Amino acid sequence: MKESKLYPASRNLRRRATVLLAVFLATALLSACVTYREAQTGQATAVARTWTTISQSELERHYGLRVMHLAVTAANGLVDVRIAITDAEKAREFLKDRAGMPVLVVGDDGVTLTSSDQSAGGGLNLNDGGMIFKLFPNVGNAVKPGTPVSIAFADVRLEPIIAR
Repeated sequence: MKESKLYPASRNLRRRATVLLAVFLATALLSACVTYREAQTGQATAVARTWTTISQSELERHYGLRVMHLAVTAANGLVDVRIAITDAEKAREFLKDRAGMPVLVVGDDGVTLTSSDQSAGGGLNLNDGGMIFKLFPNVGNAVKPGTPVSIAFADVRLEPIIAR
């Protein structure tokens, strides 16, 4: 008699475990698909360009931007860049005609990574103390922790930053 009362409870427990496992697997699959799609839409190209190279302090002083974070994330599939806005007026002026910027220039070979998000300052709400978050597909694993990476805004290139 006790066995028949326990059987439905253990059956419900197995059902719940099966549903939780299915939800977990579906979430993992969706995450993998999004990462794969980002990697396919991004580009890695070798570009021979000349930029005016500036320091971090010049970027902040002249253009109201400060790079806070540049790191490889998502199992090395993405490069996460975070830029603080220290002077919104300067940042708006600097970014207004730079659609599709910034791009990442990896090492000395000139491999350039672009984001699938093509806005720079035009579609952003730039406010003092705000942040710009950009994710770049790490095509071909071009960026690894310790790799020097420059952030380029059309004709201006920031001195290399060591990726974390």
